[in-house]
Amino acid sequence: MPHVDEAQKYIPLPAYPHLSDEESKVWQRFMANNPERFHRVYYDMRVGEGRNLPVEADPTYQGAWWDLSRRRVDVIAEDTYAIYIIEIKQSADFKAVMQAYGYAILFKDNYPTDKMVVPVVLATHYNPDVKRIAKEVDVVCWDDQTTLPIPGI
Repeated sequence: MPHVDEAQKYIPLPAYPHLSDEESKVWQRFMANNPERFHRVYYDMRVGEGRNLPVEADPTYQGAWWDLSRRRVDVIAEDTYAIYIIEIKQSADFKAVMQAYGYAILFKDNYPTDKMVVPVVLATHYNPDVKRIAKEVDVVCWDDQTTLPIPGI
């Protein structure tokens, strides 16, 4: 499935770009517990800088090479007050925390906004110490069974 650079309705889909089957199940469980939580979502959104095409490669591929070598955010979700940069894992580790943290920085660089940008790790399980480290770097941790309050209600 190709990446989706356009806003999508926050509804379940048969498949999600860039998510493994296990990660898709985590997202589906989260959505089932939070059906009205977000206004819109983006899947597989690119952030950051791409790499230059190797010198020996055909230059007609430059644009695609640059785009495909950029970082990919699993889900970007938006509500009235914030934009959430969501890294989804079955079992979250330190790498997931730093992905969410880094992707939030890159998102703000590429897509300036007045809204708060919140890095999030969404997982079924967390390896030891991950939530403590995430809190230290202001990354929010949700699990797939979490029900979040709806802003403004």
